[in-house]
Amino acid sequence: VFERLPSLKFVWADGAADLLTPFMWRMDCFGRPHLEQTPWAPKMPSDYLPGHVFFVQGSLDGPGDVDFAGEWAGFTGKDDMVMYG
Repeated sequence: VFERLPSLKFVWADGAADLLTPFMWRMDCFGRPHLEQTPWAPKMPSDYLPGHVFFVQGSLDGPGDVDFAGEWAGFTGKDDMVMYG
């Protein structure tokens, strides 16, 4: 979809940003073996998310340590994909 509509933005307004790291990992694990079978999507699945998919997050279901929470949010580059709501 993002190859055909490069300016498309998608917002998950019900949280789920805390699930983004395992979700991206799983998409890439299952997507990597099929890259040659999907010429219409030449990139890894997680490469399409930044800049296109955003998450509204009220409270963070992650580490309780405030110093580590910022680092945790930065895993897989998702710190630019979370909006506070």
